[in-house]
Amino acid sequence: MIAPITTSHIDVFDEIIALDLDKCVITVCMASTLKDEAPRFARVSITTELANGFRDTIKNLTDRYKQNDHRQLSMFPGYVEDSSPAVYDIPRISLSQHQTIPDQLVPLKALTDIDEFDRDEKFISGLRFYVIIAQPPIGEPVYFFSTYTRKRMLEHTFVYAIFRQGIYDRITDPVLQFDQDVDCMCRGDTMFIFNQKGFENIFHFFDEIRQIAAQALDSIKACVPIKNFDEFVNDCGRHIWKQRKLKKIASKPYLSRITMDHIKKVIEHNNLPVQIDEEMLVYDPRDKWVILNLLDDNYLWSMLTELSYEATSKREI
Repeated sequence: MIAPITTSHIDVFDEIIALDLDKCVITVCMASTLKDEAPRFARVSITTELANGFRDTIKNLTDRYKQNDHRQLSMFPGYVEDSSPAVYDIPRISLSQHQTIPDQLVPLKALTDIDEFDRDEKFISGLRFYVIIAQPPIGEPVYFFSTYTRKRMLEHTFVYAIFRQGIYDRITDPVLQFDQDVDCMCRGDTMFIFNQKGFENIFHFFDEIRQIAAQALDSIKACVPIKNFDEFVNDCGRHIWKQRKLKKIASKPYLSRITMDHIKKVIEHNNLPVQIDEEMLVYDPRDKWVILNLLDDNYLWSMLTELSYEATSKREI
């Protein structure tokens, strides 16, 4: 169930939008991650001119929501992994409920302890995102996150040129490329998401999904007999959207109470293409979703139309 909107979320968003960015100190940090490790941060030494460029990136975002047509229509639903937010939706997350995110951001609380960004090959190979930090004279800083990969660095393997004083000159130093996109921003305990895919990549939500999906498969194996279970597991492991579905199934309180009698009734009532052999479901790789949808209780019957439906997005009332 989507958590109710509270005034505090709206207040935090409006406070960010109302910040006088010209009075904020701008800091930029690159984040690099090796497998199964928390991000390492490196502070980018920037000129005043470049700091103003990052300031403009933030202004472009905040100015958009200062316009009445955007801000008045903005909605702040709770973040849901497999949802497709509407144009004016800005999903939000409470960091205290997702401890894996603040755990990754601990070094940013003490910027003076972060080393300067250099050409360390190991750090560059693991580049994942960067964060623009806006620190107002009074109050908490605001963090603006954008995805970043090594592919966006201009390196010596190519010849790059820049126009100077009427002629082109070769660029010999590595160059960082930044765009105007912001995937998410946070202040205090609240994270606001503008690009859901970017947000998930930044904070490695896929790793969490895979871990929970594996746990869900263990629960399904214990509760629901599937004859060719290994084949079912292998197919799920190759598809992130199936793992998202497994994460949802794992959260359902009814999973441990499902019986084959329940499953048979749903299959029969909805005429589902699921075979049963020796009181076990048979996974058919030609219809890779039907068992997952069955376990996610996606097959519903309408009293109004007396028809059965597959509901891929349900919200409890």
